[in-house]
Amino acid sequence: MPSAEEYIKRAGNIADQGLHKEITDQYMTINFKSEIIEQIEQNLKNAIELETNNPEYHYWAACTKIARAQGKTGLELVRQLAELYPDNVEFEGVGKHPEQWFSPFYYPSWHEDQKELPPDMQDIPSGGMSLVSLRDTCRRVVSFFRFIENDSLKPSIIKKANPDIALNYMETPFGRVVGAYVLLSLGNGEIHVSETIVNVDSCPSSLQDMSNAGYWFMRLLAQQQYTFIIFFNSEYNILFNRKLYFKSVHKRTFTEIREKIEAAEPITQWDQLKFQKAQKYYIENCSLDDIIENSCL
Repeated sequence: MPSAEEYIKRAGNIADQGLHKEITDQYMTINFKSEIIEQIEQNLKNAIELETNNPEYHYWAACTKIARAQGKTGLELVRQLAELYPDNVEFEGVGKHPEQWFSPFYYPSWHEDQKELPPDMQDIPSGGMSLVSLRDTCRRVVSFFRFIENDSLKPSIIKKANPDIALNYMETPFGRVVGAYVLLSLGNGEIHVSETIVNVDSCPSSLQDMSNAGYWFMRLLAQQQYTFIIFFNSEYNILFNRKLYFKSVHKRTFTEIREKIEAAEPITQWDQLKFQKAQKYYIENCSLDDIIENSCL
């Protein structure tokens, strides 16, 4: 008999085959052929029967109801989940921003064996490193996405690299930020570092997908069990693709950072100049040596 996770994997694979997404104004619509959504729902139902108390499974089932244009019923189920599991960031986000929060089925599907970027990921900005939402079967996974110049890292070297990630919280005079890092140990003591700085003070009301706000993004990342680290080049070839499961030291640090982020309510306006000053302050006062030394490499 298949396990619950095997049923979830089947549901995700079926979604890959029949998913169509579109955004109208600030509403997200996920469309499936009727036979596709019936297969997804049946596999989710089978998973729930095996693990009745798994809140993620119930959430994904609610998302299929929204896909069936049963939004009122689906959102009510999510609100019930939010009451039962108040620490779950995804449920909280849907409850607070039902018209600006995308279901996991919206995001590009991702697998560890992918060799090139799918078309719906090729419009992601290719400068430096970004945090992006991907879908692993039915699960949204905030992931690290890094563009590499063709001649900056040899594929033969990067494929053998040992990866780690790190987060570093800082309160600057211009707002709160988190530095997010991918560290690749390339051998012989050489460590390649990728960095992005995330504002965690603002949730601009103009955002179409509110979960893209740093305040939500970093909290979503902090509650995950794993992430993907993806490096790609200008031809959209995948140079590095690794699922990294978080160790206890990661989880402890992420929990501390999440608590600091949640200590203050976000503001609804975006101030680009203020964020640039916060970035500059962070760069001038952050010790990269300490981040590397405290990593799991």
